[in-house]
Amino acid sequence: FNRHLQRVAKMCAEFGLKPMIWSDMYFRYANKTQEYYDTDSDISVDGIPEGVRFSYWDYYHRDMETYEKMLKRTAGLNGDMPLMASGIWTWLRMWTDFEMTRATVKPCLEACRKLSVKELIFTMWGDDGAYCDFNSSWASLLWAMDMAYGEEENEEKISKLFDVIAGTSWKLQTSCGSLCHTVYKTDGRVCKISADAVLWDDPLLGITCNEFDGIAPGLLEVLLGNYREICSKTANHRNDHKAGSIDYAWNTANVLIQKLQIRQKLLDAYRTKDADTLRGLCEEDIPLLLEAIDGLLQSFRKQWLRNFKHFGLEINQIRLAGLAERYRELKRVLLEFINGETDSLPALEIEIEPAGLTGFHYRHIATGNFFI
Repeated sequence: FNRHLQRVAKMCAEFGLKPMIWSDMYFRYANKTQEYYDTDSDISVDGIPEGVRFSYWDYYHRDMETYEKMLKRTAGLNGDMPLMASGIWTWLRMWTDFEMTRATVKPCLEACRKLSVKELIFTMWGDDGAYCDFNSSWASLLWAMDMAYGEEENEEKISKLFDVIAGTSWKLQTSCGSLCHTVYKTDGRVCKISADAVLWDDPLLGITCNEFDGIAPGLLEVLLGNYREICSKTANHRNDHKAGSIDYAWNTANVLIQKLQIRQKLLDAYRTKDADTLRGLCEEDIPLLLEAIDGLLQSFRKQWLRNFKHFGLEINQIRLAGLAERYRELKRVLLEFINGETDSLPALEIEIEPAGLTGFHYRHIATGNFFI
């Protein structure tokens, strides 16, 4: 790797450029498990070319100590304090996650101040299809900017400033971030149940829903409460597109509510062989959900084309259309079961021991076939 980097650095010098790289390659190569945030691994600095600058990226830690240790260790690679790359959480989210952003940016900034780090950037990624409304990041960006320059957190000031600059409500924008629900474990761990993990969950396989009991008791009802609150708060603001599209947040929450309600009714009615409820799912609930998915498709397209060209739109249109088809399939198998054409629904017969984990990408959630 050093030989490669020396060659790249030489090419940069020929063009008057100054190379900068993420530092994680050196940290990963220094230990057998390829762990980036190993603060004790032994890294040899011999052979690292002069003039290469490092960037330490960290979007995950909620304690200042890790940032401080890693900044010092990264500076030790070449004697220069690195650029710090923190994150505004847009990836694997339908809406910018303000809780995650706040919890990771704050200790990061504290460490940067302590060590006199001069340069800091905030990254925003689009992993797994970039389905987040990137304009929903503006509220978090303003908060992060104010924290970087002002040190003291002042939500009242930020709210007033954002309302004037963006012409929309900072509190409404950040409250929609609860589309990603946070569970604080008693052992100090934090578990995230993002809206996409519920959205992509298959109605029959239930890969996400089957894990709820292992994450927190009564989680399904808690999520339903979150999504209903978002719908209630945003109902009168759906034409507000001045930052993140409120209509997109409303449509997302609306689909999630109906998905969870169907899942709840489905499991209860199947266990008790309640044919009337199962038929009601076919005749009422599933058609309403299909309408809701169509509404989400339309609002997703609008917010996508505000920010991007057409390329990439097809990914989530295909996924949402596929989700709709899976609910049509649910209706088919339910009617076959009710009418006595089949004697069971195998996907609902499987006994699952929840591990308390949720998938991170579409391929982990929509199907058991990891390689889709």
